[in-house]
Amino acid sequence: MIIFRIILGLISKMIAPRFSGCGRCGMRWCHTKEKTIYYSTFSGHFALCEHCYNNITIEEKIKYYTESKHDFGTKKNMISAILKDCDIEETQYYREQKLKRILK
Repeated sequence: MIIFRIILGLISKMIAPRFSGCGRCGMRWCHTKEKTIYYSTFSGHFALCEHCYNNITIEEKIKYYTESKHDFGTKKNMISAILKDCDIEETQYYREQKLKRILK
């Protein structure tokens, strides 16, 4: 499915070369809906389209939203916002991540 989406992203880029787009599939914002994550009351960041956001893991979401060229608040604020959006308790997530590192 992602290959089809990437092909659409390339076509979208040819049609609207001046628009930015999804960090995963490349679809331009004029052709798809962005998924904004609000990391503070009045500030948000959109790195993915809704389609890609809904079809990847939490770890991938965190990667796309924290590996930005711009300063969008602290990494911890962005991770907290993503976890809240996905209805995941922050303390449980960090415990699981610590366990994964230990078992690695």
